[in-house]
Amino acid sequence: MAFSQVGEYIDEISKIGAMVPIVVTHLKHQNPRIRYAALHCIGQISDDMTEDFQSEFGATVLPALIETLSDPVARVSAHCSSAITNFMDGAEEELVAPYIEALIAKLLPLIKDGISIQKENSVTAFASTAVAIKSQFDKYFNDSLDVLLGQLNTNGGPEYKQLRAQIIEGITLMSGSVSDEVFMAKSQ
Repeated sequence: MAFSQVGEYIDEISKIGAMVPIVVTHLKHQNPRIRYAALHCIGQISDDMTEDFQSEFGATVLPALIETLSDPVARVSAHCSSAITNFMDGAEEELVAPYIEALIAKLLPLIKDGISIQKENSVTAFASTAVAIKSQFDKYFNDSLDVLLGQLNTNGGPEYKQLRAQIIEGITLMSGSVSDEVFMAKSQ
């Protein structure tokens, strides 16, 4: 958790180089609290050192995050989705595009079958990923939209109010990231 505060006080990305492999290694620690703390650190540094962190360490961090989405502890996998959301906010299209299918394969099952916090955080991570890869998301838009609309219609109780809000926001972000042709075909 102390590492997560580094980004606020250090402005040179080269100074955190030794720290990143340690944090990534802890994504596989046997204790879920340590995995959670490592995810918190990645999310916080992604936010504090936006773009520099992603471009410098993205090739190491993003595959590790994708793998951690399968964590058996729901709170850890949900927090991984949050870290991915923060990471995507500063990630370049070229970095994210090769990982889109792996992200979809991990995030959609969490959206469909996870507990509420997994669903909510995964929807936001999914939408952030779509925004990061822009029109390269075109070929995934129709199926993804169907999944999100299905979840919107399935989770109608008052306890799912936050999830429905996340889904609406996610659909809005995804719709803005695809080409006009793809959006217009689905909007009619």
